[in-house]
Amino acid sequence: MTQGSDRRAARREQRRRSSLEQIPFRPIKHWMPPAEMLSAEQACWLLAAGCDVGFHTRRHDCLPELGDVALARALRDGRSELEAFAGHRIDVIAYPHGRADRRVADAARAAGFMLGFTAQPSAVMPESDPLLAGRFTPTGGSLGEFALGLVRRLLEL
Repeated sequence: MTQGSDRRAARREQRRRSSLEQIPFRPIKHWMPPAEMLSAEQACWLLAAGCDVGFHTRRHDCLPELGDVALARALRDGRSELEAFAGHRIDVIAYPHGRADRRVADAARAAGFMLGFTAQPSAVMPESDPLLAGRFTPTGGSLGEFALGLVRRLLEL
């Protein structure tokens, strides 16, 4: 690393930390126990380690059930705060409850998202809409169980 890149990395880290201090973290009622959710400090550790973050909405509404105005708001509210926290533009979304349809994907596209993950257990193909990407959810704990589940899913195509 050069001295200039070290300084830029230090400035990014300083911006990230100052942004974190400005985000109003409030307890929310959520189905997931707080012990299973990442704390702001843990998210900072992941970012510092080179991991990235995506958007998941602030209220975790089931997006296909929202009207157009509420859908646009759900795709917007909290995103700028997350971007300030992460230190860059967020253009990936994992849809709450894994649910999205064409209308939700179009609204996400209009909001500037480039990639959206659903809970549909489908492979991503060249012709797939990047805002309706399926995902494979592993069920086993070992690498072998993961590989077997992945092969089974691919054979179902």
